[in-house]
Amino acid sequence: MTKIAAEMEKQPSIHAFTDVLDYDMERNHWNIPGLWHGTPPMAPVNTGYSEAVAHFKKSLLETVNRDRSDQFSLIPDFLEFMKSLWKAVKYEKFIFSFRNTLVAHAYDNLCCEFNNWEWDFRKEILYLQKAAELEILNADNESTLETLNKFVESKISEMFGKISDQKEIMNNKLCDYYKSKDKHVNLIEKHKMDFIHSINSVENEIKRSVETALKNTYELKKGSKQVQDIQRKYTGEIEKQVMKLLKDCKGSKLTDEQLTREFEQMWTKATETVPGPTERDIPACVLNQLKNSFSNRNVNEKLPNTEELKELGKDKFKIRKEHTEFFVKKYLWSRDLQTFTDNVIEISTQFVLDKTKTNEDYHDTLTRDLLVKVDESLKQSYKQYKTNKQFEIDLKLHICGFASREFLKMHKKFISDNDPRIQLEMFKTQYMSDFLDLYKERDDCQRKANDFVRCCIKPDVEEYISRSLGIEIVDELLTSSHSAEFSSRSFFQYNIQKELLEKEDFESFVKFIRKYEIYVKDWIFQCIRKKISEDKTLCKLKKKNLHIIVQKITEATQQASKGEDGAELSDTKESITKLIQNMRKLLIRDISISKEAEKTTLFQIQSTCSPFKDSLIKSLTELEEQLKEDFSNSEDVAETLKKLPIKPQDELFKRVFGCGQQCPFCKVPCEAGGKDHKTHHASVHRPQGLGTHRYEDSKKLVETLCTTDINTERRFRKSETKGEWHPYKDYTTYYPDWHIPPDPFPRGI
Repeated sequence: MTKIAAEMEKQPSIHAFTDVLDYDMERNHWNIPGLWHGTPPMAPVNTGYSEAVAHFKKSLLETVNRDRSDQFSLIPDFLEFMKSLWKAVKYEKFIFSFRNTLVAHAYDNLCCEFNNWEWDFRKEILYLQKAAELEILNADNESTLETLNKFVESKISEMFGKISDQKEIMNNKLCDYYKSKDKHVNLIEKHKMDFIHSINSVENEIKRSVETALKNTYELKKGSKQVQDIQRKYTGEIEKQVMKLLKDCKGSKLTDEQLTREFEQMWTKATETVPGPTERDIPACVLNQLKNSFSNRNVNEKLPNTEELKELGKDKFKIRKEHTEFFVKKYLWSRDLQTFTDNVIEISTQFVLDKTKTNEDYHDTLTRDLLVKVDESLKQSYKQYKTNKQFEIDLKLHICGFASREFLKMHKKFISDNDPRIQLEMFKTQYMSDFLDLYKERDDCQRKANDFVRCCIKPDVEEYISRSLGIEIVDELLTSSHSAEFSSRSFFQYNIQKELLEKEDFESFVKFIRKYEIYVKDWIFQCIRKKISEDKTLCKLKKKNLHIIVQKITEATQQASKGEDGAELSDTKESITKLIQNMRKLLIRDISISKEAEKTTLFQIQSTCSPFKDSLIKSLTELEEQLKEDFSNSEDVAETLKKLPIKPQDELFKRVFGCGQQCPFCKVPCEAGGKDHKTHHASVHRPQGLGTHRYEDSKKLVETLCTTDINTERRFRKSETKGEWHPYKDYTTYYPDWHIPPDPFPRGI
């Protein structure tokens, strides 16, 4: 038990009870028999009682004289010490309770196991989700939108089945855990239903996430299909013009400079009518989603138009008296509400910035997710600060105003990157090389292979590397020396607070208490950044993934050179197309080889299949060496983490943050396992001053613990009590979802 208690208190040097107390089994072990020798009142006094008490007193005095003379200079001090000792024994009020320690230890062990099961669940689904997204992107461009939509729905249904399977695995692990005999599971039987509910909550959360991701991929596929249709039309026209120019120049003896000039003129004329991208009205899309969030609430007449929305959110949001009924009655809480609102805006701002750092296009799900996040915060403001509908409208307009501008930048970047004119311009150099090679009748085999790898393989290799990099970084941290920091919420809280104490930075303490979610997210991000920077972990993981995908492509190239009957493809130009078709089928769950890029790079290829295959394998080897060098020379860890499709900081945040609720008095975070629990609790509470509580008269921070005050006649008042004084012991009247265990007896007794 001593070892368990020491482990819970993070004191690895303590191995025995004698490490805590100065205790000698021979001299400090006493057994005082009962006063009566038999059954009172007629029983005689037990002489052994008096002798034992006398020996005990003598031993105590000798011990004080010999070893503790510096601690007790006066008899009253000694008497006070004995009273405290006696009451501690009588009420079992020690630094820790053995039974409570065992319960806490058993609960924490289960939380650690549960977190591991949940990560296995999430990791498996994330891999499957990314494979499903790739299958959607690899769908035939000739398919109708209706066919594509049905395919997406089938993949969503398939993923839901996989999620249900993983949920069942997790349920079985929990049942098996409770069947074990050596983990004190009998002490935490009452928490079993909370963990079952948490498994259901994880399942629902993952289902929503997967469905959103696959539908977003469908929208991306539709958008890219439109761009590819334009590109295909003008690529065909350019190829006709190249062949016409080749025919016109064939009989003339022109220099390279003259040929280049002729090509430039042809290119300018052929691409001058290529249409630019169509820009969507993103602020209007954001406003439409905002209106939908207020459906059936008769507030749309209070919402601005699109132009007005663009100007909102530029200035600091300020609380007004119209936002809460307590502003006029009591100014006390307006300051707290302003702080709360600033936190919501900061969290929402970071959410938007994280989303816009990806290379994706804007989709309405981004605004819906943002508004859901705001709604979660509003639930707390309604309860704690009695905010009203006007507060909700003004806050959402402020946040959506900022979001509309950032989402518009995101959209403009996406359409710029996918502009048909820019896409065609990327192939200009290649078409010029094709023209010169055809004119001079040069062997183009290796150049074509290099172009194919550069345009069709390299982007997909880079996407493959980043696709699973976030998952692997999480695994790396959970199996490294940092694993204990993220094993459970209690360990996470211990480590983060230990660092705060070591830093002795007051501003960090304030941010941790008042901006808990923001501080935790930044702490996790910096922890990941430090870990993967100190031993070049990011570079190692990239190189590992690079080797895996290049090996897969190389093996697929070798295998694709054979037909369905196992015979080698005929060594003709036409077989090259069949070779790449076979590669695409073999790699459908790994990479997406663009058909448009393939047609462009293989335009008028003069080589045959066998030498092209050999050149392709050689070019793949060169690509691997080039990317390895790039990974070694440049490694911006922070930017890489922000741009990953699966962000490790987000996954670790889900693992340790929990429900995010804080004690209403001292602001200690809830440590309950899972996310869907009925009651919030924490193992250790803090002085209430850390929760910004002050004495009415002196305005000094309250130093007492809420666990002490709820066992006294003391009272509190907050916005939830409408400014009226309320007994601490009846705190559940306003906070029924919090369990704050009282001290066994008031402190100081």
